[in-house]
Amino acid sequence: MLERFKRILFKQKREVPSDLKETGECIKVNTENIEISPVNYTEEVEQGGALEIRMLDALSGKKRMENIAINACYLVYNHKTEDGKERRLISSIIHKDKSTLSFLLLNQGEINIYLESKDSDKYFFDLEFLER
Repeated sequence: MLERFKRILFKQKREVPSDLKETGECIKVNTENIEISPVNYTEEVEQGGALEIRMLDALSGKKRMENIAINACYLVYNHKTEDGKERRLISSIIHKDKSTLSFLLLNQGEINIYLESKDSDKYFFDLEFLER
């Protein structure tokens, strides 16, 4: 079940038309109005090591595995549409822990969310400031 959940979340990298930033509706959102939802899990990965050790392990059929904690988050904004309905907008996965992301959002103050006026499923959170 965890694997299915991870696939759903990480598949969320949405295809955004390159011109959406120029043609779409821009919503300026105060970062205090954005909910941060953490996604924390562990993943089992093969341990590295010297080539000789890995070769001997492979010959003996032994695998050295270790669990790595993965901390990520996504943002949620409840947007009121023109017809008065509330729509939940969810960002793609952000590979930062909740504390770090909270600090960066607070420091930023506001972010832009771009919406396609014709297709409400096309939107994206402008999170370029996280890459600086």
